[in-house]
Formats: sequence, C-alpha cells, structure tokens
Amino acid sequence: MADSDSGPRFLRTGDLGLLKDGELFVVGRRKDLIILRGRNLHPQDLELTLERSHSALRPGCGAAFSIDVGGEERLAVMYEVDSRKPWTAEDVVGAVRRGLAETHEVQLHTLVLIEPGTLPKTSSGKIQRRACRAEWLAGTARALLTWSESEADAPQAVAPAPDITASEPLTVKALEAWLLARIAARLRVRPEELATDVPITSFGLDSLGAVELANDVEALDVVLRMEVLLQGPTVGALARTLFAARGKSAGAELTRGEEGRPRRSPPRSSDCGCSSNWRRDAPRITCRRR
Repeated sequence: MADSDSGPRFLRTGDLGLLKDGELFVVGRRKDLIILRGRNLHPQDLELTLERSHSALRPGCGAAFSIDVGGEERLAVMYEVDSRKPWTAEDVVGAVRRGLAETHEVQLHTLVLIEPGTLPKTSSGKIQRRACRAEWLAGTARALLTWSESEADAPQAVAPAPDITASEPLTVKALEAWLLARIAARLRVRPEELATDVPITSFGLDSLGAVELANDVEALDVVLRMEVLLQGPTVGALARTLFAARGKSAGAELTRGEEGRPRRSPPRSSDCGCSSNWRRDAPRITCRRR
C-alpha cells in the first residue's frame, strides 16, 4: 500500500490500533470486529464483560463472534465452564444476557458453554474466534449447553398487548401485564416466560428494544428516557413508577392529566404531581403534561 509510486510503502496487517502520546497500541484484529446494527464492537470488550458476569465462566477462555440469522448479524458466544464452580443454565444465561444489555446495550442470540480446555486457541494461547465460529456452524463444539433465542420457539399466536391509553383507569397489575406483553413481543418470547421481579436487562433487552419500549410508554402520556430502561429496573418497579407518575400513587387508577392545559417545557415534578423521592429500585421518569 503506497500513497504514490515514489512515496513510502506500508504493509496492511489487519491489526487495529491507536496512537497515544506517540506510542502505538494494538487493540485487536479487523477480521474479529463485530458489527451489530451499525455499531462496531470489539470482542475483547464483550468477553471481559461475559467472564465477569458469572464465576463459572473461565477467564480468557471464551469467544464472541457474529453469526448470520435471517440476513441480520447477531451475537453468539462460546465459553468454557469451570467444572469446579456451581452453575445452572438459567443462572448463566440470565447473567450473560443482563451483563451484555447493561454494559454494551446488545442482545445475545446464541450461547454455547463448552468443556474446559476445548476452546480453539493458537499454540501461543491466542483465541481463534473464527475457528470457534466454524465449530459452531459445523456443530462440532463439545457443548455442555447450547442456548439460542430461536424464532422457532416464539409463539405463533400471542394475545396482543392491552391497548392502554392515558385516559383509561388502570391498576399497577394491568400496567405490569402491559409492559410484559410489550417486552415479550420485542424479544419474541411468551409473556409468561418473563418475571416482574427481575431486572428488565436480564431479558436481553438491547438499546433498540429500549427505544421501542420507551416509544410505547408514550401512549401513557409519559416520557421515559431510554437510558432508564438500560439501567435495569424491574417490571414491577417500572409499573409502580408509571402509575405514580400519573398523580394517583395512593389510588387504584391512572387518569389523564388536566386537559386543555398549555404544554410547558421543561416539565417540573412539582407541576405534574410526581414525587422526587423515588424508591431506590424505581427508575426516574419525566411526565409530559398538556
């Protein structure tokens, strides 16, 4: 590679790096870069988050890579399991999905847990991510567990989420059911598979899903920031907060704000009846009044 016939020549190695204070730092390989919905993600960052998410995942013994699912790049992970550490499929899957969603705002599609010492590496100990991907595609990995967010597992006929509008009286339980139905639709799972007392991020809700859910919440005449969802509130806490935001924290109904009142910006909690002293586990929201 050269700027001109007489200029300096460079060898393209495929390494990614950066210059800081005159020093070159190599941070990875271009061929290992993961691109999800237009975002560049380094597998090393994802792998560090993964091995910190559950003690049974062996440090430095996992690989993150992308796979094609219906024409879309999705995230897959292969990790060795420490047989000396206690673990269950439910705990590991939940911890991994929650860590990826909270730290990187990405949704996991496939998780493969393999036997110790079976992750493809070079003779010098470097992880061979492309070889890991090839093993997964060929089905030759020595898997102890394979979990996948498969569209085939999604229900064929799911009852639509209740069409809640801000003018209808609602209970907290009704809001919980509505939120669960909306989240389940985003994740392509059944609502009964989700719980109200665990962080939303443990379901694997990514940034796009958070944006869509925040947009749905606007039907309640409440503006909910996307980053609030990605901080991991439970469905129950979010439902209680939405309920209280309508000025009915002590009652059993949700009602629309005063009609005909001019819109003001920015809104204040003293204007809309929202308390500034929230529960520790309840997310902050902004009420939109008319």
